[in-house]
Amino acid sequence: MRFAATLSRLQAVQTPRNHAFIKKATEAMAGRKPKLIVDTLSPTNSHLLNLALSDVVPNKYMNPQFPLPSDEPPLPYGHHLVYFPLQLPTSMLMPDGTDPDHSPGDPFVRRMWAGGELTFHRGQQLRLDNRRAVCLETLGAPVMKLGASEAQDKIFVNVRRRYGRIRDEKDSDLVGMDNMLSGHADSVFIDETRSLVFMRKPPPASQDGAGSGAAKKTSERDTDLSFSTALSDVMLFQFSALTYNAHVIHYDRQAAKAREGIDDLLVHGPLMLVLMTTALGHVCRTEKLEIRHFKYRNLKPLHPNEDMEVGVRQTKKNDEHDAGEADSRSYEVWIRGPDGRHAVKATATLVPSQSSTLD
Repeated sequence: MRFAATLSRLQAVQTPRNHAFIKKATEAMAGRKPKLIVDTLSPTNSHLLNLALSDVVPNKYMNPQFPLPSDEPPLPYGHHLVYFPLQLPTSMLMPDGTDPDHSPGDPFVRRMWAGGELTFHRGQQLRLDNRRAVCLETLGAPVMKLGASEAQDKIFVNVRRRYGRIRDEKDSDLVGMDNMLSGHADSVFIDETRSLVFMRKPPPASQDGAGSGAAKKTSERDTDLSFSTALSDVMLFQFSALTYNAHVIHYDRQAAKAREGIDDLLVHGPLMLVLMTTALGHVCRTEKLEIRHFKYRNLKPLHPNEDMEVGVRQTKKNDEHDAGEADSRSYEVWIRGPDGRHAVKATATLVPSQSSTLD
């Protein structure tokens, strides 16, 4: 029903140059079944991510579970990204190493991570306790954004992922998975939407990535937290390995140039998300808060070995966005590139912690 409604709205506004394609893509993606991905929440993945981050994040902002995790620690913010990986062999990937189910189809074959949104259900945390958890992945209908010319058209695809605990190991299919399929909120710990953008190949000569040219040079005042860093080629490779991400734009310059028209490697969108949530996690620990909602947009690409700044600033309390949350606080989070312009901008709502631990 949702796809049919979206398709109906799209049909009313499509131009002749994209109507047939978007109709075909919408119908194709509507037929792609939800994915259920089961993973064991071993501390190993999270520990290896912390190990990689320890070279680029100041020690005082690192998760206190590093380097020696306690028994069954909570999953740190953003660390869900190194669990529940893509479940496909290499032979079934797209030529650029990405998930074919996310693709709207040729000629929109150039994929970037445009942004996303996360909701953390209050007082509920996945824990690194070597128990199994489940991720349910579903797709939204593709949406076309027209550019100044056909070559600049873009298609956005939202990938929704919900993460929950399999509470009964003996009856996991019924208790964990079916509850998530039924939309039971009490079985979902994290609700995530990933926004992907697909562009034509070859890209316009003036464009270097999703949102390129949209960022404005700004300076934040009264910053609560900030640190400067740079990510090496090795760091990008490690993150690709940890996330089982074979997208060539992150580790193979020659292939990125040949397939994507990109002169240098690109920093992963989810890696920038990890840097921002790591910084915000420090605020949560010091202020006894937890993240309720986090929304971000990637504005311009970042490359390895470039200077960047990660920053956090509180904007106000009792944000009307979460009027039902007592004592909520709103924050801005960002990453700026070497030119001082925003590469990523995010907003976050934090609330007093109801979790059993803030470790």
